[in-house]
Amino acid sequence: MLESLRKWLEFFSVSGSLPNMLISTAILILVTIILRWVISRYIRRSVSSTELRRRWLVQSRNGLLLLLLLGLLFIWGEELRALALLYCCDRSCFCGGHQGADSLRYRVYSKDRVPALSISW
Repeated sequence: MLESLRKWLEFFSVSGSLPNMLISTAILILVTIILRWVISRYIRRSVSSTELRRRWLVQSRNGLLLLLLLGLLFIWGEELRALALLYCCDRSCFCGGHQGADSLRYRVYSKDRVPALSISW
């Protein structure tokens, strides 16, 4: 297993936009936490019915969680796609490894057509 992990790290190169994605992720999480606090405070102060207050708090929490997950998918989508391709090629599930190819080379490009990941073995 350690050899497989070493092989993955050998072929996986981090793109130059990693710090930007980490900052975007931190900002998204911070904004989500602040929005949840503001919405919860407003609901607790303005809604008098306990049942209605509870329902609105749960629905607002679920909605913000959904927005957070969609935002994270939007921010990290390219990296997740490259990681999935790397895993799939390592397992030879669709890259032609089962056909007996001696040399396979795949290149994943970022949005601006700069090679972000190159796989060859």
